[in-house]
Amino acid sequence: MLLFSTGWYYLPRLRVYGLVEPEALRLEHEPASREGDRPVYLGRFAVDPRGRQIAVHSEQVYVATLEELISYSPEGKQLQRVALDATLAPGSLAVAEDRALLLDTHSRMILAFSLEGKFLFRFPLREKGEASGERRVKEPTGLWVTDNLLVYVSDAGDGKVKVFDWNGHFLYEYASPRQGPPGEVLVTDDGRTVLVNQGEKEIHVFSCKGDYVYDFDRRGVVLQERGAITKDSLGRIMLLDRGRGDVVTFTWNGHYLFRFGGNKLKAPADIWADKEKRVLYVLDPRQGQVLVWGY
Repeated sequence: MLLFSTGWYYLPRLRVYGLVEPEALRLEHEPASREGDRPVYLGRFAVDPRGRQIAVHSEQVYVATLEELISYSPEGKQLQRVALDATLAPGSLAVAEDRALLLDTHSRMILAFSLEGKFLFRFPLREKGEASGERRVKEPTGLWVTDNLLVYVSDAGDGKVKVFDWNGHFLYEYASPRQGPPGEVLVTDDGRTVLVNQGEKEIHVFSCKGDYVYDFDRRGVVLQERGAITKDSLGRIMLLDRGRGDVVTFTWNGHYLFRFGGNKLKAPADIWADKEKRVLYVLDPRQGQVLVWGY
């Protein structure tokens, strides 16, 4: 209903079911100094509710949908929308150096874009013969790019982690020590690989040579539905529990610390740590928001 007055009118605010109005976001905060310090909630900003993956690099927050790659400022201002050339099934998004890499679980390819949004190339992960040097990836589920531009891809099809160079050439692989398909993967600053086991809900750790070392200590920690994984500048490992709608935090060597975000998140889909600004971004498509914590 419109309410008219002299020279002006008032239109009541409309609320869309399931979406939460953005809050004021201030990235300034007191940095954490200890492992046990909990992240401080800073606010949220609105994004396309179709977003499925998030990554942060060079003062930009990237959100991938099925059709677009959208960039935002760290405070949430939309900067650019890039249309992808096909409808995709984004499994993971990683950003490093001059590229954004998007893992498409449907075509089993990695699509490479410049940070300005220009499409660069794609390299297939399907086997094309011994001469090509590539290895087949049956069901890619996770993607991570290291600082020295190695691309790690977890494969639920054969329970392995495959490692490629920056241009998509196969380098080596290693297998999960337990039964159950691998999920998300990350590489720590000292070269260890952290791999989430989707079946047994375990979190495996491998040495820089690919040898299995140990599992995270999850005694007393219930994980309902494992999701994305990231690391912060304190070395802590953070795992989304999509079932409970919160973030589970471990030390660098796999000991449980705490959970957070359960009173703010509804259906978190992805998480990324900006280690320079010491800020955590959590994508929640159900709310059409990115929620932000400082540490």
